[in-house]
Amino acid sequence: MPKLRTTTPIGDAFEKYRRMVVSAEAGAVQVAETRQAFFAGATVLFETIMAVLDPGEEPTADDLKAMETLDAELRAFGSQFDVKHMPAKGRG
Repeated sequence: MPKLRTTTPIGDAFEKYRRMVVSAEAGAVQVAETRQAFFAGATVLFETIMAVLDPGEEPTADDLKAMETLDAELRAFGSQFDVKHMPAKGRG
């Protein structure tokens, strides 16, 4: 398992997200509310993973299926996000 390279991986991910998505003119309340929603999403994901994994150190078939389901949902969201927020390849 890879080791974390920071003590604040979710906070670091939020800062990257904020730079990509939140307007530089956004007020403090908007940034705080966006951060709260980001961390809430991270919390729900973590709690979901912890709730669906079977006990024990070795992954089970059900564990793998649960992770595949989460992966598919997040990839679908990521694709929609990229269309809206990332420049198309070949364009400036």
